[in-house]
Amino acid sequence: MFKKLAFSAGVLVVAISASAQTKISGTLSCAKPDVNQVVQVGDRPGHVIGVKQGKCTYSKPLEIDGVQTKDDVGSGLMDLRNSTSQDRTYDVTTMANGDKLYVSSSGTSKMKGEDLDSGSGKWTFTGGTGKIRGIKGSGTYKLSGNPDGSVTVEIEGDYTLAPAGAAPKK
Repeated sequence: MFKKLAFSAGVLVVAISASAQTKISGTLSCAKPDVNQVVQVGDRPGHVIGVKQGKCTYSKPLEIDGVQTKDDVGSGLMDLRNSTSQDRTYDVTTMANGDKLYVSSSGTSKMKGEDLDSGSGKWTFTGGTGKIRGIKGSGTYKLSGNPDGSVTVEIEGDYTLAPAGAAPKK
């Protein structure tokens, strides 16, 4: 009986550690967007919608299962009313080993003229390739605009990886 209980306790510990969330934090440095298209909605002054796409590098990389993030391409939609924007962004992050990490986020930004002043929101991992296939996780981000029009993004959150050999659910 004791052996059976000890084995069961061991299985429980392995199951708990396999599903434990790992904390992550990092910093992205983003240049002005390469693509920045906006159109006036026309219902009131200062209401525009737009699409942006830009490149970022990790000045403080995230580390996921021993592999660091390298760079990122973000594509976003914005609904700007006066100086406040509701944002939806999709990111493809390249890991140091070449794997890809997919992220979606939503939040609010404050603009200062045509440049971002500050912002915050929530993000979710939507998938990955290679070693990080089946990743799950989420967190928060904070945006800070810089005088040159670039943006600094502080990221915090956690993740879990699919157990080795397990196929992620579709």
